[in-house]
Amino acid sequence: NDYTTDNGGSAFSYEMISPTFEVKPSSPIAKFSSWHGLHWSQTNPGSNPTNTYHDCGYVMVRNSTTTSFPPAEIGWQQIDFDRTNTTGVDYSNGLYPVGPGNGKIQSCDSLTGLDYALGGESTNPSQNPTGWATLALNLNPHASKYVQLKFVLTHNGASGTAKNSTMPGWFIDDFRMGNPL
Repeated sequence: NDYTTDNGGSAFSYEMISPTFEVKPSSPIAKFSSWHGLHWSQTNPGSNPTNTYHDCGYVMVRNSTTTSFPPAEIGWQQIDFDRTNTTGVDYSNGLYPVGPGNGKIQSCDSLTGLDYALGGESTNPSQNPTGWATLALNLNPHASKYVQLKFVLTHNGASGTAKNSTMPGWFIDDFRMGNPL
């Protein structure tokens, strides 16, 4: 139940690529159930702790006017989570900015200080007791095109005593495009 030991403690990324699907202009919002428990640590516990998020999860997208795509390593760009349609995680619970400093994901592949990614834990006693969230992606810029999504979990190989007792990774379920029937 600890993904951080999967490569002997060294840095690595897991990637999962979706099947190709078309984005309909009338319903461009993709949603999926998500739960994560990623490596993070805390120093100076008390009223003003320093929370350091070491690992991250994010989504990338690529599009095409046909169902054909280039090789799997070409054409991807990071896509922000759609906060308007997301429930269960937010900027103070499981979704954090990337960059150095307190309350941030220290490093997350090519993401920069303008980007947010999943970090820490989605479980929060007051905001999300089960940890399950509904994450949304606004695919409107890709309307009338075919897309693939790439879900990325990155372990940065950081050391430090983890605040969370288990680090099972990132679980994704119930993917749906548009409004449910």
